[in-house]
Amino acid sequence: LGDVEGECNSLMGLASLMAESGNLEGALQLFGQCLALQKEREDSRGAISALGGMLGVCCRLGRWQEAIHRCDDVLAFVRSLGDPEAVATVLCSQGNLRSELGDWDGAQHSYKESLEILERLGDTYSMAVALNNLGNICYRRGDWTAALEYYNGSLTSFEQSGDSMSEASVVSNIASICY
Repeated sequence: LGDVEGECNSLMGLASLMAESGNLEGALQLFGQCLALQKEREDSRGAISALGGMLGVCCRLGRWQEAIHRCDDVLAFVRSLGDPEAVATVLCSQGNLRSELGDWDGAQHSYKESLEILERLGDTYSMAVALNNLGNICYRRGDWTAALEYYNGSLTSFEQSGDSMSEASVVSNIASICY
């Protein structure tokens, strides 16, 4: 009936139900249909939502390279729209995927690019998350000094955003280096 937004919402809901019930291939197909519609609508937020569902399913299926490919595709799409917040979000997802695969260089590159954008946007909370992710990469590499620098930056940003639960998590990360 021409209600593309409603169609996308229905597809997302059905895809989520399919994923929960174990029909991962069906869910992936529906998330893909939703992504295609969101691209037609030039809706970066909708595309990111569909991507999130697709990434979850790809990871559950162990199809990491497919997940990275899909992330790269959506990254190119949101870049073409000129939506810096969406670009930063997708870069963070890309960093998370690469981190899960042990691609520390790729993860670090994605997180740093995301952080640069978030700093320009002044998004203190998301900056804190990116800084914590960079700290985790340095920690895994055994670069304690750099990890502490990133964790301290993350702690400061979480303090500024008023998220005490995340502050506690970062303090725990710092303590893991110190003890």
